[in-house]
Amino acid sequence: MKNLIVLFGLLCLFSAPLNVSAQSDSVEVLNVVQKLFDAIEQQDSIAFRALFAEDAMKYIAIVRNGEVIRTMSGAAAGRVPNSPGEKLLETMRSKGVQVEVHGKMAMAWVPYDFTINGEFSHCGIDACTLVKLGQEWKFALIAYTVEYDQCGDW
Repeated sequence: MKNLIVLFGLLCLFSAPLNVSAQSDSVEVLNVVQKLFDAIEQQDSIAFRALFAEDAMKYIAIVRNGEVIRTMSGAAAGRVPNSPGEKLLETMRSKGVQVEVHGKMAMAWVPYDFTINGEFSHCGIDACTLVKLGQEWKFALIAYTVEYDQCGDW
């Protein structure tokens, strides 16, 4: 029995650094997502582009009344989406955010709300795949929904 306790203690000791590393990577990934939201709010195309891997892609599904009415795909690292004079704000919801990290790849599932000039515009899910290039996490793929209704507490 004593050997089992010692073995369990050693397993906990050796696995602790792995958990701390995965947690810090998860925090870093969410920080990159927040930097994307900040670049959109600040209309900073340079900061926006710097968050993406060179060949990153984006996919958009616009949903109305439960139906996808339009999808678009193409290079992700373009300019910040905006219209002159509009104040854009994307905020991460506090519920439902998930991050999975495996080595130098991560997935972030981020429910969000989007306002234009302080008025609710839409909600959705950002499903992001990030890769760690050097010491930085970069978006490789960002797919997101744009939903105008049914934005309840999901």
